[in-house]
Amino acid sequence: MPPAVLKFAMSDPAVAVRGLTKIFPLPLHRQSIVAVRDLDLRVEPGEVYGLLGPNGSGKSTTLKIILGLVSPTRGRTEIFGRDSRLVESRQAVGFLPENPYFYKFLTGEETLRFFGRLCGLTGVRLKNRINDLLDLVGLTKARKRRLGTYSKRDVAAHRPRTSIDSRSPVGCAGRTDCGRRPSRLTRDSRFDSRFMAKLLKRFRCKIVTFLTF
Repeated sequence: MPPAVLKFAMSDPAVAVRGLTKIFPLPLHRQSIVAVRDLDLRVEPGEVYGLLGPNGSGKSTTLKIILGLVSPTRGRTEIFGRDSRLVESRQAVGFLPENPYFYKFLTGEETLRFFGRLCGLTGVRLKNRINDLLDLVGLTKARKRRLGTYSKRDVAAHRPRTSIDSRSPVGCAGRTDCGRRPSRLTRDSRFDSRFMAKLLKRFRCKIVTFLTF
């Protein structure tokens, strides 16, 4: 079992949302926008859970509140029984934003090393993790190239892997293209869909819960 899992009570739900409401006031207006209203949600350990809904239905807002990036107006969110507003609750979370930013002057290998160190990996463990991820995305031969020279598809291939820490029992990902009709999928989005399926299968025993929208 990953070390991060041991710090949390596995009897608790991986993610719990109770009575969540988020209201955004509009500057210079008397009106406000209700992004989320009285949401109750429970995601069990080991569950793959997708938030589905049209644009503006509150999926992104909900995920950001769970991650402590946005404060709720009312309600409570928990990660393995801990208030998700607490920094220590996010020790168990790996997050893939919809549009992450990378430093283009870094090579692929340097990028993975940077994120690995942020996750607390060092030494041989970090080196092996970098090698595993580069092999997973087929970019081993391009490891010394700067990201600025990568094609869009290469960067898309690099993107999900940099957020993966094998010790994280909860994985959260931003918007994917898995729900689109095949006729509307681009080459890159088809690649993303296939990769997400491959990713879930490979890390099923390492990521206890996967939440995506």
